[in-house]
Amino acid sequence: MKVNRSVVGTGLALLALLIVACIVVATRPTELLDPTTPAGVVQQYITDVMAGDHDRAAEHFAADTMCDAGDLDRAYVDREARVDLLDTSITGARARVRIAVTTPTGDLVRNSWTEERTIRLEKMDGRWLLTGIPWPLYECGAWLS
Repeated sequence: MKVNRSVVGTGLALLALLIVACIVVATRPTELLDPTTPAGVVQQYITDVMAGDHDRAAEHFAADTMCDAGDLDRAYVDREARVDLLDTSITGARARVRIAVTTPTGDLVRNSWTEERTIRLEKMDGRWLLTGIPWPLYECGAWLS
């Protein structure tokens, strides 16, 4: 069986181009959002959570929330997860930021799963602060010793 060298060469060139494109996309820097906006506050909160800096992440909680750094200490966060901002809506002093959390499964058939969550914020004393129970939490203040 005779193989056409130009077809093989073209295939290899396309494969190389695909690999380079994947590397460029995977290594591009994250766009830093304005930290005075709801999306920027959520970005900083998630950055702190993913870095394991729970005390700093908890600084983004509103004072009247039941959540604190201890809740974040007990939460499971897959360090391989990717968090994408989907959209932001602002109504007066309240905001909602929708995120998609994609977590790898390590499974050969299904290599990841995605969960959408909404993070709520309220503007208090000129600052956007997280209210409710934000990702990665599902409950706050319920820990019994």
